Amino acid sequence: MGMSNRCAAFDVAPVCAGFIYGITIAGQFIQNGTYERVLVIGADTFSKVTDWNHRDSVVFGDGARGTREERSENGFFSSILLAEGEGMNHFTVYPGDAYFTMNGKAVFQKATTAVPECIREILRINGLGLEDVSTIIPHQATSGVLKRIAEVLNMPYSRIQTNLESYANTAGATVPLLLDHRFDAYW
Repeated sequence: MGMSNRCAAFDVAPVCAGFIYGITIAGQFIQNGTYERVLVIGADTFSKVTDWNHRDSVVFGDGARGTREERSENGFFSSILLAEGEGMNHFTVYPGDAYFTMNGKAVFQKATTAVPECIREILRINGLGLEDVSTIIPHQATSGVLKRIAEVLNMPYSRIQTNLESYANTAGATVPLLLDHRFDAYW
């Protein structure tokens, strides 16, 4: 990959947003000249914390995929990261528990509010509108969440790329898996 054996390596673990955090960090390293190229891998194994007897078990899958990011004269990089402490218990694995606990309604409400807000904000920061973007590649939570995001944004669902039918929700791996699936460009 043209990378040195002597390079930094570290893990970030914000679950569903893990790849987005990783690619944001990579973009900053590249933009400030620290590195010319960075490998970002999104991976999660929900099978380790899923109660297969619970109805929510069908929503999740295991997955991993990565991208090699490098400086490009033809592109730009921009991101926003947001986190709120309230509602942290709506999806978590409590200490001592073997499986995740989820308040599906609360997670749905937060995702279908926060994601459209972030999409609008990143477009605003870059002087763009939804009409300037042909495809949106979001975290693959559930099809219900993605359909509601399209409704909130007042755009056709067909502009939101999905791969849930192939992989389910693979948390931090959803975006790089979809990039690979959509563009066949990585690995």
